[in-house]
Amino acid sequence: MISTCANQNCGKAFNYEEGRFFRFRQNLAANEPANAHSVRHFWLCGKCCEEYSLEQASRSCEDRPEVVIHLVPRAHLSPEAVEA
Repeated sequence: MISTCANQNCGKAFNYEEGRFFRFRQNLAANEPANAHSVRHFWLCGKCCEEYSLEQASRSCEDRPEVVIHLVPRAHLSPEAVEA
């Protein structure tokens, strides 16, 4: 469950009336059933989503693939990514 802004330097308490939600799929480990939940949710508060976005980078480990989320300044994104 989301409780605070995904920006670790912010930490604002979750407020569903502002900000932006992000949903990222994570790769399942080979031994997990196909119906296992494979989505992680993140939220940026209203102030942070004006300056930043989130992007996913996958990093695999032997027993469980890991989803790594990066905070990206919006100025570094392509115009298509900013509109999404």
